[in-house]
Amino acid sequence: MRQIETAIDIAAPPLAVWNVLVDFAAYPDWNPFIRRLHGEATVGNDGVVTVTVLRTDRILLDGVRVAPQCGISTTIQFKPSRKDDDARGGNRANAQVCPDFSMTAAEVVPVIKRMQLDHHWFQGSLRNDETNQQPQLFWDAMVKEGDAYQLAQEVRSGLDLTHSK
Repeated sequence: MRQIETAIDIAAPPLAVWNVLVDFAAYPDWNPFIRRLHGEATVGNDGVVTVTVLRTDRILLDGVRVAPQCGISTTIQFKPSRKDDDARGGNRANAQVCPDFSMTAAEVVPVIKRMQLDHHWFQGSLRNDETNQQPQLFWDAMVKEGDAYQLAQEVRSGLDLTHSK
């Protein structure tokens, strides 16, 4: 995998920087490498970035289609933590990352296998709201701490096994 890295000092408060970084719609205006990002992100007062990745399949509740923004999608929280020196003498941004995967029954086992066996994530709780959704949705909260970029890639590999953007 090719990777581009750079580092600069930004004369702005961390929250202001985070707000630029999570404004996904504006990336094409300033970032020549990332032309499009999916999801919706918010920044909490404590610096935790929450990204919502919408489901793309059709979910019905008592025969009525549920909008992906109505609590049926995957949420991922990124909490900045310490920085570690990497082998090249630079710093890596670490984070505690907590995805809460939204999955159909057919997606549960593949996602859990990917995240636990391939990437060694700690699995929290597998749960279901016991509503009349069709198909039934299950959520699984997981957590891992490490290099934020690497963890985001691992979460993406789990999302790729679901009907998510």
